[in-house]
Amino acid sequence: MKDPRSSRPDRRTALHEWFCRSPGKLIAATEALRIREALAGLRACRAVQVGGLGETDVLTASRAPFCTLIALAERSHDACATALRGSATALPIDSETAELVILPHVLEFEANPHEALREAARLLLPEGYLIVTGFNPWSQFGAARLLWRRGARVPWCSNFLSFRRLRDWLALLGLDLCSVRGCFFRPPLHSESALRWLSFMETAGPAAAPWLAGVYVVLAHKRVATLTPIRPSWAPRARLVSVGLAGGAAARTHGHG
Repeated sequence: MKDPRSSRPDRRTALHEWFCRSPGKLIAATEALRIREALAGLRACRAVQVGGLGETDVLTASRAPFCTLIALAERSHDACATALRGSATALPIDSETAELVILPHVLEFEANPHEALREAARLLLPEGYLIVTGFNPWSQFGAARLLWRRGARVPWCSNFLSFRRLRDWLALLGLDLCSVRGCFFRPPLHSESALRWLSFMETAGPAAAPWLAGVYVVLAHKRVATLTPIRPSWAPRARLVSVGLAGGAAARTHGHG
């Protein structure tokens, strides 16, 4: 008997397909460029990417000799990575084994995005780096989501996460914000010719209104907790009390002698 759940549309697979056609394909290429810029100068031995970005290769931007892709959708793939199956909230990798973790549009499609972010942070070694990309709810993408959400189409059916909330979550998980890069200031149109005609917005947008970028690329750094020995403030008081007791005990001893 066929499982009734198999007839439901797979949002992850649908997202993969969306990133393989216009405008998703152009958005994915733009994101990959911003990720390369964010990682410039950083070195990592092992990099992990959770979820795909269509057919766009993101992992090679890390230049890490060991790359692993955690596939969250049936058709996600990356020819340059060792692919594993997994869940964003239960990644099949040991804790503190990666210098770099990349989350391309993972949090928007999770019922518990904070838990998915925590799971990604678990993989990071001390001083490791995390890349998170997401759709900006205060951009033209956010407006499109409000207009088309009822159609339950990907990616508009997802829950866009604001940068401010993401920043707060990163801080709670011990991750320091290093940089934020916005990209794709054009409206999410399906017409490739229209998108090419509006390409000037990619030059004017960052200078005129950087907060209106359709996509943000966040780079965060895992803090290393350091413990500094501190002498307890009550230590002198404890010494005075013990001396007093010792003196009293000595006086009673001499009194009985």
